[in-house]
Amino acid sequence: MPVLLDDSRKVAYAQIGLTNGKLTVGFSVQRGKGAQVISSDLGLTWQAGSDLALLPVGPGLNFNTARVELPGRSTGVMPILQQYEDNGIQRLMLFKVPAP
Repeated sequence: MPVLLDDSRKVAYAQIGLTNGKLTVGFSVQRGKGAQVISSDLGLTWQAGSDLALLPVGPGLNFNTARVELPGRSTGVMPILQQYEDNGIQRLMLFKVPAP
């Protein structure tokens, strides 16, 4: 059965992985923000993890092609990479999200 992991904030891209044995999904939201949700019971229920605050949009910054990447498995801190464009150059922002 499908499960709704987020409200209607227009999720643009999602990645799933295991952090300390718990399912974690990281995703881009509304072209300038990100979020993480966690499941301790292998996907039966989900809880909000962290909101990922991006840089303020300014001249040359573009989050329209933003996507996230996270490892398939990690322990300790969950590294999440957020893609964005800075004056035509693709860059990655690193978030170190506390492990659930």
